[in-house]
Amino acid sequence: MAETDDRVRPEWGVGVFALRLNGELKIIFDDLRRTGTDFPPSWSMRAFVTNGRLDAERFLSHELTDEEYTRIGMMVASRLAAVCQTHEPRNE
Repeated sequence: MAETDDRVRPEWGVGVFALRLNGELKIIFDDLRRTGTDFPPSWSMRAFVTNGRLDAERFLSHELTDEEYTRIGMMVASRLAAVCQTHEPRNE
């Protein structure tokens, strides 16, 4: 069963972007902060945090190694964990 969108977003998040440069794909992670309370939300960049580079053609044709896919997933998870620990109030 698919979850429906409850339209609730946190104040902080992570933006993941891909930029093609000379045969490489630069993966960029920015910490983002929601501006206002409207939906859909608007976001402003608060920090450039990290990036990685991959072969663009291999990425676009879904031919990365398991290690490369794992590295991307770990980078996303690390940024999300850091944002949650740094900015989000705990509702435990």
